[in-house]
Amino acid sequence: MSLLKPGQPTSTSTLQPAQEYDVEVNSGGISRGQPVYEGSQIVKAGFIRKVYGILAIQLLFTVAGACTCMFSESIRASVLGTPSMLMVASIAPFGFLLGLYCYKDKHPVNLVLLGGFTLCMTYTVGVVCAAYYEGGYGLIVLQALILTASVFASLTTYVMVTKKDFSWMGGALFSGLIILIIWGFMNSFFDFGLGGRMVFSLVGALIFVGYILYDTSLIIHHFGPDDYIIAAVTLYLDIINLFLYLLELLRMLQGGSSQ
Repeated sequence: MSLLKPGQPTSTSTLQPAQEYDVEVNSGGISRGQPVYEGSQIVKAGFIRKVYGILAIQLLFTVAGACTCMFSESIRASVLGTPSMLMVASIAPFGFLLGLYCYKDKHPVNLVLLGGFTLCMTYTVGVVCAAYYEGGYGLIVLQALILTASVFASLTTYVMVTKKDFSWMGGALFSGLIILIIWGFMNSFFDFGLGGRMVFSLVGALIFVGYILYDTSLIIHHFGPDDYIIAAVTLYLDIINLFLYLLELLRMLQGGSSQ
């Protein structure tokens, strides 16, 4: 499963109240339309704190939701027994993403849309984890979670410390993502065998490893001071997609059959 990535940063967004924005811009020495990278350390630290604070809340909510779907027998049976809800929860995030871009300047509408997006993604991940747990692959879910957290922490630390700009990777990653989507669509009609599915999951995981580097670099070098919600959503999608591809790859490596 993969979701289309959000677009490029839009540094002219105004998610904060105008008065607060003016104070922060004046104190940071940057004007509307300039990236955080050109501001003071106070502006940079504040922006990073907002992005990763929102991201942490999203991830904690998703982990709690997935654990509930896995370990509560009644809830697990309910979510696995209503595939129509999974279909709705899989499609709805696209609408919430569109809404976030259209109403990113409207507070608290942007937060409501962010909450709806996170809720849908949490339900989807919860159903997937419940299915794995029901099939006896609960340990694989834990392994995928640990691997995802380790990869994300390592790559984020590397970009933050080295300050390297990986924005040059954007074109290649987007092309790879489009190929992956088409490949996934073809998998619905043709059987590529276990080897083909393993390669598909490995390629998907590698693409989102690249996206973690790319998007973290955008956050540091190119996002504006008010793009923290879009930045958090972008990283959240990278982490969720990496987790799902690693989950499937680990299952097949440990002898799991196609679900």
